[in-house]
Amino acid sequence: MGWKSKVQKILMGNHPLGVPQTRRKTIDITGNVTLSVRDSGAIFTTNGTSLASDLIVTLPALADSVGCVYTIIITVAVNTLVVTSATTDVITFDDLSATSVGYDESTDLANVGGGFTFMNDGTNWLCFVHLGDEGQSTVVV
Repeated sequence: MGWKSKVQKILMGNHPLGVPQTRRKTIDITGNVTLSVRDSGAIFTTNGTSLASDLIVTLPALADSVGCVYTIIITVAVNTLVVTSATTDVITFDDLSATSVGYDESTDLANVGGGFTFMNDGTNWLCFVHLGDEGQSTVVV
């Protein structure tokens, strides 16, 4: 087996389709939280919150978290979910310098299934929005 085959086997495992075999840590958010660098790659859920609470998730400092990726999925309805950064370094749909993104569904449960993935490219937080339904909408500040 050549070195390329060995590297491919390490990266792809023994999956017949060559799909990487990775398991991502899942963390339940129970209240307002500041994410840490060691949590990079985790999927955060809102299982620990309730509809009555507003939930604020703060991204780590940009300079300290280059290459980090965070996914936040709304699994239990929350009144408002806001993901924020200390500076105007969040890039998302139609905004090159946002400080926060969020869901505000205080009138119903329409935010369940939605979420965000944030990726630090060394200059900005790149925000990818996951809409659970076409009726969901996000707020960018």
